Amino acid sequence: MDVYLYAFGNPDARMVLHHVGYGEVSPYLPVPGGDYSVAMRGAGASPTSPRVVQASMKHPQVTVSWGEKVIASRLPFASVTS
Repeated sequence: MDVYLYAFGNPDARMVLHHVGYGEVSPYLPVPGGDYSVAMRGAGASPTSPRVVQASMKHPQVTVSWGEKVIASRLPFASVTS
C-alpha cells in the first residue's frame, strides 16, 4: 500500500509512504504537530484514486458512507474496494 498523511486544514500538505506492506512498520517521518487524516491506496495507484481499506480489528464488517451515499456495504476485514 501507499500511505498518505494529509494535514487537516491544508490538503496540499501531505506525506507519502510508498510500498508499505500490511503489518509492516514504516520508517519514522518527522511531522509537524497537528491533526492528520490517513488514506491508503494500492502501491503505485494514482494519488487521487478513491479507495476504502477495511482495517478495523473491532468490526468484522463495515459500511462506509459519504453523506447519504453508501460507498461500501458490509465490507469484510482486510478487503479493499475498487
